[in-house]
Amino acid sequence: MSKVIDLHWRGAQWRLLPQGVAHWVDASAGVVADLHLGRSQTLRRHGWFFPDGSDAEDLERLGAVGRREQWERLWILGDVFHGLGPGDEGVIDTYLRWRSLQPFEVLLLAGNHDRHAAA
Repeated sequence: MSKVIDLHWRGAQWRLLPQGVAHWVDASAGVVADLHLGRSQTLRRHGWFFPDGSDAEDLERLGAVGRREQWERLWILGDVFHGLGPGDEGVIDTYLRWRSLQPFEVLLLAGNHDRHAAA
């Protein structure tokens, strides 16, 4: 998706954004799923070649969308983290630092990949 799509669904106004986030306009809320922070570290730990990605950059892009759209809250629907293990404390720290700086509330619905993280 490369453009914004505005739609009405079940009596609510939604904006589907090209960044892969839905904006529930009536609730001033963003909705996103499956961030999978730390995925590259997890795959490398299991022997896969996976280039370094920046969780901080991904989160900053998400925060920028929320500030631009003036969300009051962001719902993250599962799988904030990919698979945390030894040495991945930085992934949680990056997320918590980002969350503390946002002007909107961040609410989580934990997914199966989040079972090892208390966020």
